[in-house]
Amino acid sequence: MKKSLFIIGAFLLSQVAAGLIILIASALSGSAESSSAISALQTSPTLISCALMTSSLLTIVATILICRHGWGTPFRWRVNTSKALPILSLSVIAAVSLIMLTEALAEHLALPDNNIEIFYTISHTPIGLLSIVFLGPVAEEVACRYGIAGSLIEEHKLPAWSVVVLSAIIFSLLHLNPAQMLVAFIMGLLLGWLYVITGSLWPSLLCHVFNNAVSVLTMLANPDISPDTNLLREAIGSNAHYAALLCAGAVIGTLALWQLRRITRP
Repeated sequence: MKKSLFIIGAFLLSQVAAGLIILIASALSGSAESSSAISALQTSPTLISCALMTSSLLTIVATILICRHGWGTPFRWRVNTSKALPILSLSVIAAVSLIMLTEALAEHLALPDNNIEIFYTISHTPIGLLSIVFLGPVAEEVACRYGIAGSLIEEHKLPAWSVVVLSAIIFSLLHLNPAQMLVAFIMGLLLGWLYVITGSLWPSLLCHVFNNAVSVLTMLANPDISPDTNLLREAIGSNAHYAALLCAGAVIGTLALWQLRRITRP
């Protein structure tokens, strides 16, 4: 558990570092009304995007140093290469199904999203897009799956289900945003399970990148739409058809998970 705690601490410290850069940017803006993080973002989104990128890089470096397995270890493909394409394809199919279900759940619960304005602002900068869609997922996967889940398996020999649940809980809490935490926990169950059954970071990383990319592209393409609007349901129109689509997605996702387990079983 010691490694896991160190990794959590490193992740939080990297977030604090990003927060300090935001506050410094706010102070340097020279405006009395720029005392909040959002005001700082409005004055210097590129600088804040750099802060988030730095935070992600610090998390990756710190996790690898704490685990002491070498710099390339998190990114090794540990499954038969002939199975790479089926595993990655089935992982994305399962992720699409889960994204649909979590979007429906998030719409129903309507939890407050404290980060939507920040993400929308920095997503208009190239560095911000890189941080949200790629570097952020890499940092979180390296920390939560390779670092935390991996160390729980290595140090404590815990059952697979407990490793998946614990890493998902930690993954959820690290988001510190009500609108993201429940969705992050559910998605974390899938990502952790993919890591446990494959021993590789690539399936969970691909799903994480895909999820963030869909969220950002949807947000940018519909700037005037309320953040809690379910665009898929709006596009379908009929609630009955939407419910049928969710049921079909759940069945397809379950079949994808079953097939994944079959082809990755030793």
